[in-house]
Amino acid sequence: MLGQNWYFILVTRNPLDTIASIREVNFYNTIPPHLEKQIEFYLRYNNAGLEYASAHSARSYRLIYEQLVRSPEAEIGRLMRWLGEEAEPTQLHFNDQKHQAGLEDPKIQATDRVHGESVGRWKRDLRPEEISTIQHQTAALWEKLAGDGGDLSGS
Repeated sequence: MLGQNWYFILVTRNPLDTIASIREVNFYNTIPPHLEKQIEFYLRYNNAGLEYASAHSARSYRLIYEQLVRSPEAEIGRLMRWLGEEAEPTQLHFNDQKHQAGLEDPKIQATDRVHGESVGRWKRDLRPEEISTIQHQTAALWEKLAGDGGDLSGS
């Protein structure tokens, strides 16, 4: 329907925080409840995103969640420039305006700004053996996704 008139934005997030977050929201119809299957889910969709972005690099942009929450204005500014648009301050206050609910994470309805409050949540929400398993199985992919922009070591 859109042909070549759309862009692909791959938003990536530390797998430890991703898995801790999806457990909180309880997307049981979409995301499996067991750790091994959650890791497979994370790997499958992030690898697919990277593969698509590689094949369509002129229309693809990668945004690292941890960088977005550290510097929202700068990251949104870069994204909008890449899109050939100007950043608007209201983009960072997305729930100030009434809008229809979408398919987003239901927690977003109670959020009024970009914030980093959930960065590092895995330290309190995951057990040590889960952390070790996730780090071991996702380290290579996270290095590709985040490069210098993300740390999977826990520091």
